[in-house]
Amino acid sequence: MDLGYPELGLLMEFDGKAKYTKLRKVGQSIEEVVMAEKAREDLIRGLGYTVIRFDWNELANPPAVIARISENLQRSRRIVMAGGLAGHWTAKPALHIPRPDGVARPA
Repeated sequence: MDLGYPELGLLMEFDGKAKYTKLRKVGQSIEEVVMAEKAREDLIRGLGYTVIRFDWNELANPPAVIARISENLQRSRRIVMAGGLAGHWTAKPALHIPRPDGVARPA
């Protein structure tokens, strides 16, 4: 996953073409990449997380992106509050967000 609020049960993924074309393993077909991606996402959803995907076209409309995140965040919070998460998601490698002063801090 590219971004998320794992403690709130919401994870986000950016869908660019490179993942399915340039970044494939040698000998791996696009179909195999898509099926592996689907299986990975099914496992994550099976743990109770809400997963939303964005592509370049969607990112061109920030208000719509914010609305979609907000709507899904409300849904995923209800799942978490009901004890619906079966596992724990951790970013690997750990995410680091630079502060305005340039010092990285763990996300």
